[in-house]
Amino acid sequence: MADIPAARSALRILTHLARQSGPVAASAIARDLGLPRSSTYQLIRVMQEEGYVVHYPELRAYGLGSLVSEIGSSVLRATRLGRLAQPLLDRLVAEVGRPGGDDRGPGVAVAAMPGGQLDGQLDGQLDGQLDVGVVPGAVAFGGPRFGVPAVAADRAQLGVPAVAADSAQLGVPSVSRGGPRLGVPAVAQLGVLHGSDVSYVSKAAGHRAPTTVASVGVRLPAHLTATGRAMLAALPAGQVRALFPHRESLVTRRGLGPTSLRALDEILAASRDRGFAVEDGEITQGYSSVAATATDRNGYPVAAIGLTFLAVAAPSPEDTARLGAAVVAAAGALTARLGGR
Repeated sequence: MADIPAARSALRILTHLARQSGPVAASAIARDLGLPRSSTYQLIRVMQEEGYVVHYPELRAYGLGSLVSEIGSSVLRATRLGRLAQPLLDRLVAEVGRPGGDDRGPGVAVAAMPGGQLDGQLDGQLDGQLDVGVVPGAVAFGGPRFGVPAVAADRAQLGVPAVAADSAQLGVPSVSRGGPRLGVPAVAQLGVLHGSDVSYVSKAAGHRAPTTVASVGVRLPAHLTATGRAMLAALPAGQVRALFPHRESLVTRRGLGPTSLRALDEILAASRDRGFAVEDGEITQGYSSVAATATDRNGYPVAAIGLTFLAVAAPSPEDTARLGAAVVAAAGALTARLGGR
């Protein structure tokens, strides 16, 4: 076991102060803990400068600082969030990992198409995956298997723009495109923001799920992860800029990820338009993630639920849209729980 005397003594002082009913003089701390007085004063001074200890000059004594209380509150919040979210995470990985049949229901996105024609390329990519309905000037596709009424899928690979819509609102029926759908082994995570990082407080692994770096307690740069991007996209622009004031604050992994504030803004804007955030190989090569945000009563992002999976297990934009719909539904359920519903 590592033994760093100064660190151990500092922790003993904090523990001692936490057990007292009021402020304690430094000399009493040194006596009670059997520490040298000079070392005790030095350690207290450092902890005072860092916000862990506060000085009461009239009493010539010391007590715990507000930072200790903030840390304790953060731990309690994370514990509460984890307990509320764990059943949702378990259900999420079970649902997306289960092989299924056809999706049914109204479309969840609309891709603009000249003349309203369903061309062979689009038909081939959608065949056996989604419901399709044709209206003048657009193709509606989807099927809210996870109870999400509308999600805008990214149609960049098809060369057509996408807008969020529900085909039921278009007044046209969906046309079923049958065929089996394979399950996607995945890991679900619950992440919370800590400054410019995302910290993972809970997770669930599905059957044959891949090993991920996002274990409980791990911190990763928020702008590189799907969970972090989902929460950043829900923050006011000024708060995002305070977290990332200049391009030097945008760290990358293997040269991947946004390298300018404009690139970050574009990623967050795309996340808002899509309804969920994505990440493809920017944390671990060969892995992809989707995530959506859970909010409090004021609409503030308190956590994000993400899914991480091997990119080859969900290679198409339709796969991404389906998994995105799943995390949106799970995050919505967590939002409801946080609101007491």
